[in-house]
Amino acid sequence: MNVDPFTIAVPQTDLDDLQQRLAQTRWPDELPGSGWDTGSNLTYMKELVSYWHTATASDIGQREHSRFRKDPECYLRALEEQLSQ
Repeated sequence: MNVDPFTIAVPQTDLDDLQQRLAQTRWPDELPGSGWDTGSNLTYMKELVSYWHTATASDIGQREHSRFRKDPECYLRALEEQLSQ
């Protein structure tokens, strides 16, 4: 299997826009005791948005890209893991 290298290139303006939008997230009130019953859990969503808001470009994708780039067989292992689930 040939693994073609690629470069992750996300324009800084797009990352800046994402950061601004995440910083301006307006959160609804959560119904008491609803948890996941009425959609996404509010606490979970806040943690997820916090991660994306504080993540750098390297956190978002370059670290994983580097892992695959150093070990092309990692692509196959990742596919095999997905297929075996």
